[in-house]
Amino acid sequence: MDYHFLASLIYTEEFKDVDIWGVMPSSSGTYNDDLFAVKERARILMGKKQKENILVRHTRLVKSHTIRDNNERLYCDRHLTSIKLNPYFKKGNKLKGKTVCIIDDYLTNGTSFETARNLLLKAGVRKIIFISLGKFRRFSGVEYYKQDYELIGDIYSDTFSFNFLNE
Repeated sequence: MDYHFLASLIYTEEFKDVDIWGVMPSSSGTYNDDLFAVKERARILMGKKQKENILVRHTRLVKSHTIRDNNERLYCDRHLTSIKLNPYFKKGNKLKGKTVCIIDDYLTNGTSFETARNLLLKAGVRKIIFISLGKFRRFSGVEYYKQDYELIGDIYSDTFSFNFLNE
């Protein structure tokens, strides 16, 4: 556990505005216990009551850092077919106007974060903060790959569809 990170939350203005803390589910669909513990400690430290995680992975994926083909790895399509927003947040539109912080273990090219960003924006989230605890080195020349998608249907179910808009 990185207590320096947790201690720094109190003194960083951006984190004072976070309404809901969450973690990226792993490619297997489970949550990393250590990441979840960091999220829970941050949530409690910042005085937030919301325990439910925002993102749910309903279909397993191959880990991004093991995929060599940029066309397969860099786009959100494979994530968008495997992840949704937690239905808990649908009733009463609990995400609308909120500031959300999502914690992930590793950043490769930002595809997981971009998937979450598109879902959260569709849900009406006002501000999104992403935290990555580590970074895989890629020699593809692509550091972070921003992508915009049109999401169609119920983003709280695993049946919504999507169209790539731009990068």
